[in-house]
Amino acid sequence: MNTLLARDFNLFDAFVGIKGTLPSTQSNTDPTAGNIAFVDTLSYVVIAVGVIAGLILLGTLIIGAIAYMTSAGDEKVLTKAKQQMTNAVVGFVILVMSYWVVRIIGTIFGMPDILKPTFIGP
Repeated sequence: MNTLLARDFNLFDAFVGIKGTLPSTQSNTDPTAGNIAFVDTLSYVVIAVGVIAGLILLGTLIIGAIAYMTSAGDEKVLTKAKQQMTNAVVGFVILVMSYWVVRIIGTIFGMPDILKPTFIGP
């Protein structure tokens, strides 16, 4: 029986020879298929924000430490440098706490792998 189903067609077979299926076939068999793209996107965003925040923390701490060392006893500069380094550490602590909040929310809503992106490749 040669029945052509829409989900089993050969995509661009005449041009490039790639076989494919329509995306709607996964949602019928797996009710969580729509969450996968959201979870991966959120994971990538959280990882990128963490890396950028770590680099900002490093830069802010270095600038604050240089200002602290070059203050030459000036109380105004010394206080400003201490405050800058304290603000950097507090901001990073807030970022780490937000990471854990996202993990807890993911566990509550049934997405325990919310911060573990899946990489597709060789």
